[in-house]
Parts: sequence; C-alpha cells; structure tokens
Amino acid sequence: MNHSKFPLCTLIIITCSFVTISIILTFNSTFISSLRSTTSTHTNPFIPTPSTGNTTITPNYTVKGVFIYLTIDHKILPRNGKGVRQFELLLTALSNFDKMVSSPLNRKYPIMILHDGWASNQELSSKVLRAANESASLIRFAYMNVSIPDFFLKDPLRYKPQGTCIEAGASYRDMNRVFIRLMFEENSPLREFDYWMRLDTDILVTQKFNFDPFVVMKAGGFVFGYNLCNRQSGCLAGFKEFVENYVSKNQEIEITTVNGLDHIRKYTSFYGNVGVGDVKFFTSDRVLKYLRAIDENGGIYRERWGDQHVYFSVVMLFAHSNQTISMPKHFKVVHKGTNEIIGNPCNFNKGRIENGETFIVQYNETAMVISDEQGFKMLEEYGNIADVIMKYNSNITDVRIV
Repeated sequence: MNHSKFPLCTLIIITCSFVTISIILTFNSTFISSLRSTTSTHTNPFIPTPSTGNTTITPNYTVKGVFIYLTIDHKILPRNGKGVRQFELLLTALSNFDKMVSSPLNRKYPIMILHDGWASNQELSSKVLRAANESASLIRFAYMNVSIPDFFLKDPLRYKPQGTCIEAGASYRDMNRVFIRLMFEENSPLREFDYWMRLDTDILVTQKFNFDPFVVMKAGGFVFGYNLCNRQSGCLAGFKEFVENYVSKNQEIEITTVNGLDHIRKYTSFYGNVGVGDVKFFTSDRVLKYLRAIDENGGIYRERWGDQHVYFSVVMLFAHSNQTISMPKHFKVVHKGTNEIIGNPCNFNKGRIENGETFIVQYNETAMVISDEQGFKMLEEYGNIADVIMKYNSNITDVRIV
C-alpha cells in the first residue's frame, strides 16, 4: 500500500510545481507586456516612439561626436608676449579637458583643434599633445583657411572695422568667421561627424561630466545645446535688419517658435564659449545659404557680429525652440579662470523655463546608471519607466554606480 502511494504523491507535487511555474511565467510576461503597452501611450517630445510587440529592434547606437577648440595664428605665435599667454591657455584647457571631460565619459571622442597653419610647427604641436595627457591620442589638427576672400577685396570699405567694437582684433573676427561659416563649409573636416561640442580655450570645466552630450543630442533629436541664455546688443549694429530682410526675401522660411523673430530683435543669444550642435542641421543647404549670406554681408568684420546671436537666429528661422536643450545645472564652467558662468535657459514658454531639463535628469537616472549603450537603448525604447524595466530585466547585468 505505502509503496503504491508514493508515486501518486510525487505526481501530485510535480503537477503543482508545474502549474505554479506556469503562473509565474505568465505573470512576468503579462507584466512586461503591460509595461510596454503603458509606455506606448506615453508622449514625450524628447523621446522617440517606443517599439511595440514582442520583436526587439536593436538600432545602431553609434554617435559620432567631436570636441573642438579653435586657435589661430594671431593668438598662438608669440608677439610682444601676448601670444605666449594664449598658447598657455590652450595647454591648460586641454589638461583640464582630459581630467574633467574625457576621463568620466564611457565613450572617448576625438578632440579637433581648428587652426590656421600654426600646428605645422612641430614644437607647438608636440606641446599640445603632451598637455592632453591621456587624451593625446584623441587629438586631431584641422586647418581653417582664414585668408582674406575675394569678395572682401572687391569692396574693402564694406568690411573695414567700425562702430562700437572697432577695437576688437582681427583674430577675434577671424574666430567668429570660422564659427559662423568656415567650419560648416563643404570642405570642412567637421562634416565627418554627427555632433560637435565647442569649448573655448579660456573655459575650464569645474565639475566632471556626468552625462554624454552627444548621446543626449541624438536621443532627444536636438539641433543645439547651450549653457545659458543671454541678451546683449553690443557689436550687433545692422544684424536684426539683416535678418528681417533675409526672411522677407526668402518666403519659404517658416518661423514656428512663438515670437521667434521678436527674440532676434531683442538680441537674444545662446551664451558663447560653450555649445553643442547638430552637424547635419548646420551644414544643410538652407542653413549654409543663410550663413554664407551673413559672411558676405560683411557684418562679422565690420561690426564684429558674433556666433552666439547667429546660432540663435539659425534655430529661430530653421528649427524650433523645443529642438534646443539647456545644460546650466549639469555643466559647470568658469571663464578666464575665475568667473563662474551663471544664468538661466532661454524663456521660450512664458515663464515655464525647462528647455530639456527633465530629459537630462531622466538620462542621468537611466543611461548613466547602467552601461552607456544599454542605457541609451532603454531610454529610447521605454521612456520614463526605463528604471522600472531595469529592476525586472535579469538580462541587464552590467549595472554600475556613478
């Protein structure tokens, strides 16, 4: 009797265990499916539409970013002692970059130093590589031709410095011309990349990077990232009139940002020294046509028009304010060694200043908690509940604390 009962008990236990496991698996499947279903109804202007169904689509997460510094001959080669000081700023900036920017990032991006020929001096270029320390292998030198163009020679008075900013040196105007037009031209090495981040040589980063600016730009579909907003009318004589005239002559331009033209008239700008941009957007035919028109107007040399206001006008005319992202809470820098740059994002929303703050916070909480590749994937596929998914997804094993 006892011998015949034992197999029956065993059978009952096995059956119960099978049923229990089936219920657990069904629950987990339903749970994950419900999360995906919930996410698909979530709308966020900064997050791509989540995938649906059981098929997992794995896109290419390669982000081709480059950090750029601009240094030109007038500020590098020693002249009355001033050039030496400018070169020292570049060396200090590169050493700071290695420690505060490149070292904390998972991805190691190249550093492109735009120059007008001085880098052919082996002694100077060797000093640059030594200053970059561990980032020396990332250094690339790229030539920018800032020689006087033919259209200057045809009407020299049009480009002769004048007005309130007449004292600004030729090198400063050359710098503005590189940032406004030359680095976007068809022969520019910048076109090899998807995004660039500009850092001036007199800027020092005081807080280690805790986010990848290029992944943020790609994940959010942004065309420009900036530190803070500013309003300044100096060195802008004739600029707003130029913009108004350009818009009237190019009626295909559709300004989608509320009061976009008024922002330009009020001299709103993205504060210079730091900026992140979408290369394909700035090198597009319509934008490059506009930048060439600015250059050929002569305002860059005549009045010292700056890239800060030009970039702002580009976004207002050819994109939308929600395609910009501000980073003042996540990007700490000082200008000229002592002055901390403090300010706010542009107020596009009548008092509701966000400008992507929620997006960066979400990215920090998700993409930088786990490996960069998986973090970007989770953020893109699941949006705001990526952190919930991580807790229940046993396939993610490379969690790291930042």
